[in-house]
Amino acid sequence: MANFLMPKNAPVADVTDGTHLSGDVTQLGAVDVARGAVSKDVCENVYGVVLAANGSADEKMTKSRRDQLRASRKSTAKKPSIEGLKWSYKGNGRTQIAEALTIDTGAKSVSCGQCGHRHCGTEDNLLDHLGLIETPPSAAGPVRGEAYERGRFKLRQFICTNCGGLAEVQVNLAGAPASFAMPDVR
Repeated sequence: MANFLMPKNAPVADVTDGTHLSGDVTQLGAVDVARGAVSKDVCENVYGVVLAANGSADEKMTKSRRDQLRASRKSTAKKPSIEGLKWSYKGNGRTQIAEALTIDTGAKSVSCGQCGHRHCGTEDNLLDHLGLIETPPSAAGPVRGEAYERGRFKLRQFICTNCGGLAEVQVNLAGAPASFAMPDVR
């Protein structure tokens, strides 16, 4: 991490629960707390990283906390109702979008990249098979949400209904259409 410049208090683990970043995200959460970029509370309740007394990440407690966060997402998610929007994939081949989705056009399958649950076929509307949680942007922690707290923006978390893992996270103007990465698979 010492090989690149970043603002003094910018968070390193720029994710919600460590599911969209490769590398040791758990320890990056500990780094963010040590640098003063986020509070211990945000680290535990947004990143899902529980810190030990010495400031390092407690792997066992972190796994338990992330399981709790995913279960909470599953219990509060609703079915997305975004009229006129279809999220599907075309092409030939197989690709992984971060750790969120696995698209396999040969098998005509879009699956959760975390638990392997098959959401739907590549030609189907993925939105019909995900859960949606809409909250104020501050749910992602104060570093991200402070400037957006006038009710004009929503944090949208699209989740796997099987494991509660994140498939997509967006901050959108309330009432504005969502947009999704829909690359041709090659």
